[in-house]
Amino acid sequence: RACLIVRLNDPSMADDLAQDAFVIAFQKIKEFDLDRHFGPWVRSIALYGLKNYFRKKVPLSVGGQTELDAMVTEKMDALYPVEEEDSEKQLEALSSCLNELKPDQKELIHKRYQENEPVSSLTKIFNLAHSTITMRLYRLRESLKDCIEKKIELEVHA
Repeated sequence: RACLIVRLNDPSMADDLAQDAFVIAFQKIKEFDLDRHFGPWVRSIALYGLKNYFRKKVPLSVGGQTELDAMVTEKMDALYPVEEEDSEKQLEALSSCLNELKPDQKELIHKRYQENEPVSSLTKIFNLAHSTITMRLYRLRESLKDCIEKKIELEVHA
């Protein structure tokens, strides 16, 4: 229990994990090597349980998508202020880059960012795994960013 409580902020969770470790030790006592010390063996079981606890523990969500979007927008505006003229150039470049996408890519972008479909709905619509949808969206955003930068760069040098 002591090795768990120093690693957790929650004494009751340390008690639960310690109890689980002793139950597992009791169930596997026939596997215990009598030539070894009992304490380190039980601690290893407890620490393995702690590792699983941290792996499975789901962090609490703070705020919703609206709050997150507002925070990101505020931070991006502070880091990268955009002049009105630059904004128009970026929108023109974005429009041009969007037109260069394949139809299925356009549909994914449209459903996610214009219809505000959550990723969970997109998995059903496109019959793809959550991770596949999020990776495709990430790659599309990166591709669009690169395309916009190239178009603006070409316009500056033209």
